[in-house]
Amino acid sequence: MMLKSDKRVGFMFIGLSGCGKGTQSNLLKNFLEKRDGENSVVLAYAGENFRKLLENNTYTAKLSKKRTESGRLSPGFLAVWAWSSVLVNAMEDGKHLIMDGSPRKLIEAKLIDEAMEFYGIEKVYPIFLNIGIESARERLIDRGRSDDNENGIKERFAYYERDVIPVIEYFKEESKNKLIEVNGEQSIEGIHKEVIEKIFNATG
Repeated sequence: MMLKSDKRVGFMFIGLSGCGKGTQSNLLKNFLEKRDGENSVVLAYAGENFRKLLENNTYTAKLSKKRTESGRLSPGFLAVWAWSSVLVNAMEDGKHLIMDGSPRKLIEAKLIDEAMEFYGIEKVYPIFLNIGIESARERLIDRGRSDDNENGIKERFAYYERDVIPVIEYFKEESKNKLIEVNGEQSIEGIHKEVIEKIFNATG
C-alpha cells in the first residue's frame, strides 16, 4: 500500500545517548507499516553508514576510527553525508520519513527541515526523549558497546550540552516544526505509547 503524498509524515528522534532513539524509531516504523503497509517508511539511520565507513581502509575511515575510539562526535559534514545519502537513495513519493538520532547539531537541524520541505513532507515532528544524565549513563553501561567506556560516555554527554541542546531550543523557538517532549524515563513500551498518543491521538 502506497500512501498519498499529502499524508506523509516526518519524524526526528532527539536526546541523550542511551535515551532509546533507535529503539523508538524502529517501534514507530513498525507502527506505521502495520497501519499503512510495508515499505511505507524510510528510516534514515546515520549510524549504519558510519559503521560501513569504518570498515573501509580509506584515509577518512582512519580519521573517523580515531575519533570514535576517543568517544568524540563525528564532524558535521560526515553526519550530513550519512543521513542525506539514505534520503537520496531511498526516498520515494508517498513515504514517511524517520530520522533516527539526527539531528545532533544545529546546522543538521536546519538542513533536515530543508530536506523535509524538499520532499513535500508538511507534517514534521521533532521528538525529544527527555531522560536524566544518570539514567542515560546506566543504560549506556548496560548496553556494553565498545565505545561505551568512561571517556566515550563523558564526551557524548559533553557534546549533548554543547550541540544537542541548541537543536532542542531551535525546535522550541525557531523552526515551524515544533518540538514534542516525551518522558524518556518510562519503559520502552511506555515511551512508545506516549509517542503514539501525542502524535496520532491514538494508542500504540
